[in-house]
Order: sequence, then C-alpha cells, then structure tokens
Amino acid sequence: MELFEDLHQSHPGVFDRLLARSLTGLGARLGDLQRQEEAAAALQKAVRLYRGLELGRPGALRPELASRLHDLGALLGDLDRFDEALAATAEAVELRRVLSSEQPETCGPDLAASLRQLSDHLRRCGRSTAALAASDEALRLLTPFFVRHPADFQSPRHACVVSYLAAAGEAGVEVDPELPAPIAESLGAGGRRAERAVKGKSFSSRPHVYCRSSSSGSRPSL
Repeated sequence: MELFEDLHQSHPGVFDRLLARSLTGLGARLGDLQRQEEAAAALQKAVRLYRGLELGRPGALRPELASRLHDLGALLGDLDRFDEALAATAEAVELRRVLSSEQPETCGPDLAASLRQLSDHLRRCGRSTAALAASDEALRLLTPFFVRHPADFQSPRHACVVSYLAAAGEAGVEVDPELPAPIAESLGAGGRRAERAVKGKSFSSRPHVYCRSSSSGSRPSL
C-alpha cells in the first residue's frame, strides 16, 4: 500500500487505478477484521480516486465507481452513518441506472441490489414512502432474473422481499395487488418467512457484482 501511495504522490494520475484497487482490497480486509471505521476511510479514498479517473475517461470505470459507492454505502450503514450511506448508495443507483440502460442483462441485478440497499437506508432515515418505491422497483427488476435462474438469485430476491415488506409495513400500506405473479407468490409463501426476518436484520451484505468495466474481462452470462 505504501508503495502505491508513494507512486501516486510522485506520478499523479499514473497509478491512481492501482491505488484505488489496493484501497478497495484494504477496506475489505479491515472490514473482515471488524475495523469498520478504518475500512470506511479506505473506501472513501478509493471512491475519490475512481471519481477522478471517471472524469478523465467518462464511462470507462463507471462500473467500478458504482461498485465502490455501493460497498461504501453498505459499510456506512453498518456504522449507523445513515445520511452518508444514503448519499453514497443514491449515487451508486444513478450510475447503475445508466449501466443497466446500456446492458440490462448484465447490469440489471446490480441496479436491483443498490435499489434494495437504498430502500433500507431511506427507511432508516424515516422516508418510508420513498423506501417502498425503491424496494418495489428492486423487486420488479430482479424477479425476471430469478424466474430464469432461481438458484443464482434466491438470496438477493429474498433480501428484496424483506426490504419491500419492511418498507410497506412502515409506510402503512398493503402489498400491491397488481404485482406480477412471481412476486406475489414470493410475498405469500416465502414472504411470511421473510417478514419474520425483518426484525433486527440489516441485510447489508455485499452482493455478487455482475456488471464489470470493459477492461476487466468477460462478463458472466445470466
């Protein structure tokens, strides 16, 4: 890490991507060690670097910036820094909307994950109506992927169901009767189990990332 920081100082801009990736890895390791504040600081540095890189090459590193913002939002939420978590996750949602519009099959699940996380943060900030809208969108977006590949998307779909039920409960509204059949079924049989899981759960675990930058190799097929 010190080597990359020295290179960053002596050659501004040249090694920024390597330093950003190293900071991301450092943040993950610190998180595993329960050193959450230090992990958040490392991720914030990585985000700043990715923002600068994105400005220099618009679009080239958008997936990586979006992923780091999503991770940062999850970590800040774990630290109860909900306003900051909300801002980071909202930015990740906006970036992933662009990516999903360009590559819906590969980037749609990532957008759903960020929308679900956004819903959780909105709910904790007392914005239950906005939280319900975000979780509703996440659930609708993810369900076609679950229908085609249930084993791959069982866990993220469950998290979306939990978020939807929690937001609906806090907003004081009934489940939308016009939800597509696969969603309605999940809110019925599986939803009752998910509803019991809402209490005391944050569901802020980092999901698998499907959308990659063009320079990171081939994308997994869904």
